[in-house]
Amino acid sequence: MTNARGLLLALLLLVALPCLVAAQSGNDDARAKGIEVRAGPAAVFLVLYLVSTLIMWFLWFRNGRQGYMLNLLVGMLCMTIGLLLRVKDNYAWQFLFTFLSPCAFLANDYVVLKRLSRALGTDISSSCLFISPRGIVWIFILSDVITFCAQTVGTVFVIVGGKWSSLGQNIAIAGLALQLVSFALFTRLLSTLAKRLRSRFPHVYYHNSGRRLRPWSKGPVTDVRTLLLVLGLTCIGILIRSVFRLIEQADGFFGYIATHEAFLYAFDTAPLWLSLSFFCLVWPPRYIGGCAGAQESVLLRERGTAFKRSKQTAFKRYKARQAALT
Repeated sequence: MTNARGLLLALLLLVALPCLVAAQSGNDDARAKGIEVRAGPAAVFLVLYLVSTLIMWFLWFRNGRQGYMLNLLVGMLCMTIGLLLRVKDNYAWQFLFTFLSPCAFLANDYVVLKRLSRALGTDISSSCLFISPRGIVWIFILSDVITFCAQTVGTVFVIVGGKWSSLGQNIAIAGLALQLVSFALFTRLLSTLAKRLRSRFPHVYYHNSGRRLRPWSKGPVTDVRTLLLVLGLTCIGILIRSVFRLIEQADGFFGYIATHEAFLYAFDTAPLWLSLSFFCLVWPPRYIGGCAGAQESVLLRERGTAFKRSKQTAFKRYKARQAALT
């Protein structure tokens, strides 16, 4: 798995390298085609993203530095850098960061759901999910990589301009469309898990350790409902952003929507920040650890009960044999 992650990272870096070259000449072209960039709104969202990012990094260090949360942390950091570049009026560079960073947010939701399903146990996850935990990673992460590469290549072609511009726009639209379909399927999977868990395993769904929404605590939380709710809210924010970006690209890379930044903040930057910032209150590893601990306790209790019953049954049989002999 480590080698696969290394190869994946190398592939993504290789695909992203042309962006560094293309972005050098993209700013003048963007200004000439009417791209609107104002420092004021960008500065406001820069502060908001920076605060949320710092809180998440603090929670990550405080709660065990789980590697699977780095998708979220790196994505938030890149969004913050992108907004900083927007304040600096560096349109091409900021577009690369803000346009591609949400791929990390999708990956975060995929991995968190996989970890949660494993924490719930094989019996529950197989009953409530129509895709196995292993399949969640391979199917959706592979889709995320493909869409990331498509959006990156398309963006590079558009920035390069000329005869490549139309091809780049079509590639970017295809990547966004595939990303939207893939994440809509994931959202359906998440809602199915919540519904089936509530109806088939209410003792798990409604179980609460009494530590609900205590963000500064380090202890585990056995409240699966809250984590599922937050994941659902992030899905809503990401879906809003995905639909907007698809419409924006269909309108043209330098179309009406792209040249009026109010649309960007209303349907991209703000929904993402609002939905993702809930992770500052509900840090997934605490809830996943709590669910795993609760399921382990239930399993041990069931084993203890079964062992006690077997001893009682064996004792009764022994007494029956003794009575028969006498």
